[in-house]
Amino acid sequence: MNTAILGALVGTTTFVAASQASLTAYGDFDRVSTASTAAATRSLAAESKWLAAAATWGPINVVDFESATVGVNATMHTIAPGVRMSVQGNIHPDNLVVLSGANSYGPTNGFNTTAGGSRHMQYEDGDGGMWDPIVVFNFDHAVTAFSCFITGEGCGATVTAPFTQLFTGNSIQWDMGLGDGGTPYWPATYQPNVRFIGFTNLSAPTKSVSIHLPAGSSYPWRGNFSFDDVRWVEDVPAPSTFVTLAAPLAWNLRRHRK
Repeated sequence: MNTAILGALVGTTTFVAASQASLTAYGDFDRVSTASTAAATRSLAAESKWLAAAATWGPINVVDFESATVGVNATMHTIAPGVRMSVQGNIHPDNLVVLSGANSYGPTNGFNTTAGGSRHMQYEDGDGGMWDPIVVFNFDHAVTAFSCFITGEGCGATVTAPFTQLFTGNSIQWDMGLGDGGTPYWPATYQPNVRFIGFTNLSAPTKSVSIHLPAGSSYPWRGNFSFDDVRWVEDVPAPSTFVTLAAPLAWNLRRHRK
């Protein structure tokens, strides 16, 4: 084989392996005519790609809110053991509330995305001020993959941030730009929409994922978007870590037997 071609192939293979281990983003956006993901072909395709990739890192955990109590309203919910979902409050804290069926605020509406389900977690803006809605997921155990659906996303025509952003850990710079919530920002007629977002990042497990949704005026956001089918994969130490940890124990056992 030509040496130059072999070198190019080796370089490409190395790049692919590195990209799979580093942060890889998955996501897409659909405008749909009804409060359903049935026609959200782009978002569903992104979900399928994420599921295939995340499954290689370990078991996929999921919260679909179907067992959550409808009407429970709080700034922070424990959505699974060791997993908390919260909102960043200001003078009057924003809230998260479990709903069944589509909500009814404005022309953009959040709704369930679980097949055969009805419940979802709605963001409810309580400050009425010029603050970006921020939803945070905190994990007791670091995760290497995360995803969710956001429905009813949209923003006022005076939007000040360029697009929805996702941050991991305590980063001050966003890791993923997710798009602007569709155009027009504030449709004149009823228009549901669906966004799937997700990432895998084996090289940098994180215990925190925050989603910043842009707002010029927070009023168009008030109670009009929801989260559902939150998924994650917990970090598992590499086999070499177990070998390293087990080595001193094995040495002690051998010494004891002498």
